[in-house]
Amino acid sequence: MRVVVAANALKECVSAGRACEAIASGCERAGAETTRMPLADGGDGSGEILHGAVGGEWRSVDVHGPTGRIVPARYVWNERTRTALIEMARASGLALLTDDEKDPMQTSTTGVGELLLDAASLSPESIIVCVGGSATNDGGAGMAHALGYRFVGDNGEDVTPTGGALRNVRECVAPVDRSAIDAIRRANVTVAVDTDATLVGPRGATAMFARQKGAKQGDVEALERGLGRLASIWKGSAEFGHADLLQVAGAGAAGGLAAGLMAYCGGRLRGGFELIASHVGLDDAVRRADLVITAEGMVDCTAGKVPWEVARVCAGHNVPCAMLTGSLPPGPVLARLERAATAGVFSIAPGPISLQESKERAEALLSTTAAQVVRCFRSGMNRRSALP
Repeated sequence: MRVVVAANALKECVSAGRACEAIASGCERAGAETTRMPLADGGDGSGEILHGAVGGEWRSVDVHGPTGRIVPARYVWNERTRTALIEMARASGLALLTDDEKDPMQTSTTGVGELLLDAASLSPESIIVCVGGSATNDGGAGMAHALGYRFVGDNGEDVTPTGGALRNVRECVAPVDRSAIDAIRRANVTVAVDTDATLVGPRGATAMFARQKGAKQGDVEALERGLGRLASIWKGSAEFGHADLLQVAGAGAAGGLAAGLMAYCGGRLRGGFELIASHVGLDDAVRRADLVITAEGMVDCTAGKVPWEVARVCAGHNVPCAMLTGSLPPGPVLARLERAATAGVFSIAPGPISLQESKERAEALLSTTAAQVVRCFRSGMNRRSALP
């Protein structure tokens, strides 16, 4: 029996690689052959997974983190393909901050721009930026500032490019030295997004994600106005190709950084899961499998999220899919997931258990549940093969 293990990370608990190892060990105890395929959706961990698929060396760069504090960051450079692979969370991610530091009014993506500056010095032919897990809501203004753009207020004063200050910006002045931005624009810039959020509006960057980054109720309107102001500047300027990015699906990823990468760097959006799945060869692996097991801490029916997308790939090849999760979702969502995951949706919790204990035991619980799933599935296969 051939099982493909295609899991995402269990956030704040187990990486995708470790989750796959745990699930595979359970499958193998139950007598299955396994193929491990750690996955991500463009968010945290995407860089590690893509590095494993495409190769290259890690380049270390000290950058300004979300609050301006210097943090060590790194990105992947593949000399053979002249490709830079940047995970924005390493420079401007929420995981870099304490709870007290989370404040999208004050954070910026300056560090992402500094990683791009370093990559630009290598004359890249392609740049991939994975934009999930951000601590920011600045529309990529901090990134642009690091690349040489100036943000100017109504009285000609320089405006610090943080999420809260964008509403005061009247103009964005292009760099005097264009060598870095031109090198980036000459490259094929792909923006791997983990959401279909628009830049503004009820399904926009601020409305959907600002609060989890620390925004207070009074901040939301200011952040929304700031992103709208940026969008107006982009649309009104030939420097940005008069780009109309207000309602582009995915442009709101990472607090609008996705839109900023489109406007300033000529980036093109691509679903993070689709990008990673194509690089690791998920489709071919699923085609050869008897069963696929996927996992995430919380599963839902959101397009672009790993378990849902894995189930869709399985459906395309008529291969059963089982989902493992920390806890089962509400009834209507579970019913929809069960229609997609034809081999079932399983909670790894053995009974009443605290969140802390479930995190501490996550790998063991994944392994145990996977073994049970495989034993049940093999039993069903054996019974079917025994029928006349």
